[in-house]
Parts: sequence; structure tokens; C-alpha cells
Amino acid sequence: MLEGAVAGIVAASGNGENPFAPKDPVLRVDTLMPKLRAQSRVPGVSIAVIKDHAVAFEKAYGLANVESNKPMTPATIFQAASLTKPVFAFVVMKLIESGQIGLDTPLIEYIAHARISRDPRAHTITPRMVLAHMSGLPNWASGKRPMRMDFSPGAHFGYSGEAFNVLQEVIENQSGRMLNALLAEMIVQPFGLKESAFLWMDAFESTAAIGYEWDGSPVASRSKPTEAMAASSLHTTARDYAKFMIASIVDAPQDPAHLDYASARMMLSPQVKLSGPLAWGLGWALHLADDGDIHWHFGDSRGFMSYAALQRSTGNGVVIFTNGRHGLRLCHAIARELLPNQDTTFQWIYDVFYEGELKQWPSP
Repeated sequence: MLEGAVAGIVAASGNGENPFAPKDPVLRVDTLMPKLRAQSRVPGVSIAVIKDHAVAFEKAYGLANVESNKPMTPATIFQAASLTKPVFAFVVMKLIESGQIGLDTPLIEYIAHARISRDPRAHTITPRMVLAHMSGLPNWASGKRPMRMDFSPGAHFGYSGEAFNVLQEVIENQSGRMLNALLAEMIVQPFGLKESAFLWMDAFESTAAIGYEWDGSPVASRSKPTEAMAASSLHTTARDYAKFMIASIVDAPQDPAHLDYASARMMLSPQVKLSGPLAWGLGWALHLADDGDIHWHFGDSRGFMSYAALQRSTGNGVVIFTNGRHGLRLCHAIARELLPNQDTTFQWIYDVFYEGELKQWPSP
């Protein structure tokens, strides 16, 4: 069942109930956005809508910086948080294609296992297990190495940012390139993503949004990563991320910048079952459906909440970045206007990542 705050917005959104609501879903979202922002008190939103495998609509709403009254624009930079992970997964799959690492080769063959965990079970962790969140490593380890193991690798799903950072060590070691350089070489340059980096860029000083907490206060400090982190350090725009999503699934056998057909299909194939129609692929979460699977991910970091989803069969999707803690519910309300089966996906996010206790939107 939808929780109260989102349900209230949905009831007022015209989703078949208001005869005067725009029929086009993009127009509905555009019309609904002022109400969503007022309800959620999220300072700003940037959205890119994908239709037929192309960016068909991009728009920004509200403020990137409340204190300076700086407006949000499509060029506003956001912390992507965990939306970094699918980008990193694409890089990993390219290195697998070139034979520099093996999808099912234990990480111990590339780096000393003691740097991961002294638990003998760590010897069996593979890149596939990391990308599908089946490594058994904890989500975060507070900088402690070696890490404890939460479960035997491959046994079941267990979300782990730490595992992605360990795999980063592997690919940097095997390729002889740092992650930000790999990003530039394999994604930024070939796909024209001019607003994206794993490191903080000087240009971001004037273009990056400020994140805001639950009570509307600005976050204590802006994240300015000087080292790339595979799990979380991407800074980007909604339109750049939409371009990446499109490029990552394009079947272009004559263009070596794209994944080959087998790699792209493997990324979006279920590796581990979650619940009901939900599963996890390689880097992406999946909602499996007869009328077309949807791959998706969300991000949560320091006052930034984001969501990206794409239905491969139709080429329709959306990328939403917000700079407020209440932004995930706003993402939910937008996504359900544009794509099917979003209530199931978001309820799973609320239950698993927030244990059913994600804060409600503020009272009017």
C-alpha cells in the first residue's frame, strides 16, 4: 500500500481521476511539479525524460541554492550517490570484454584477500557477486580493513558499497588506470557526457546544487571527492545521466564504445531474486514484467535523493535528481506518472533500505 504522503499526491495528480489533467504524461509531470515541490518542500528538482531511446524532455524546477536564491537549471550538478554504481558496472563490463578481468574470477587472484577479509569465504568473491550485491561484504565498514563477512558469497542479496570499492581496486590494478581516467575514456568522451566526473571539478563550484536536510537546513559540508569511489562519488546532471542510460543499452556492434550485445543483455539479466517481480542484475536493479522489464537505481547522500529507470523494450525512462531529503517520495510520484509498476519498486526501497520508516513529507 502506498504511504499517506505519496498517496495524497497521487490522488490529486489526475492519474485518470481528474478529467482536466493533461493526457501526455510529461505534461502531467510538468503540471504536477509545483504541487509536489510544495508538498515535499524539496528546494529543487532536475528531470530528464527518455522517450524512444532519446532524451525528449529536460527541465529544472526550484532552487539549487536557497541561501543565494540560485535557480536550478538542467546544467546543475548533483551528487549522484549510488547512481554511481551502474556507471562503474559499465566500466567493469568493458574491461571484462577486453579480457583484463574475468566476471567469475575470484578477486583474490587480483588483490590480496587480507585487504578484503581474513574470512576464508572471501576467497570466492567474484566481480559478478559484487555487481549483483551477493559478495557477503558489509555495506560500509567505517574504513576498517580487513572487513567482516555478513554471509557466504553468492548465498543471497546483501547491498554492499564496500564491495564496489574493493572491485575498484581490482580494475585499477589490472588496467593500470585510475577510475576517473577510465570513466573519461570509456563513457565521458565517447558518449559526450561533458557534465560528469568521479572527482570534484573546479567548474562545479559555480554549477553544483547544495543539499538540504529533513528540516530544510543546508548540509553541514559539501562533498568534494579528491579520489574516485566506485560506490558513490559521481557528480553529474540529469541529462548527462540519461544519455549514459541510453548509450549503455544501445546495440551498436560496429561501435566499440558500446557494450556488445551479450554484455548489455547480461547486465540487465537477473542474477539474484529479491521479492515478487524484483531482482538485481549487474549494477542495475530490475523489475521483471511481461510487458517489458525496467532497470532502475536510486541514490541517497547528504541531502541529495535521486532515481533513474528505463524500460529497454520501449526506450522510455526518467532520471530525477533532487537536493532535499524528502526527494525520494517526490521521485516516486514523478516516476509513477511515466513508467509502469513503480509502486512495487518504491515500496521495496522503503521496506528494505529504510525498514519502512522513511520520514513522511512535512505537514502543510
